[in-house]
Amino acid sequence: MDIQLVETLLLGLAGVAGGAWLAFVLPRMVEAQRRLALVRSQRQNDLRRR
Repeated sequence: MDIQLVETLLLGLAGVAGGAWLAFVLPRMVEAQRRLALVRSQRQNDLRRR
């Protein structure tokens, strides 16, 4: 087998895996950030009410 072909296949696989990982992880990170921000703003509102 040609080494360049193997390298290209491996790079392609790594790219696909990286894309899938990003598509899987990014939404969860965004959701976690949103929840943190929501909790923080609620805490600040509670402090203001007291």
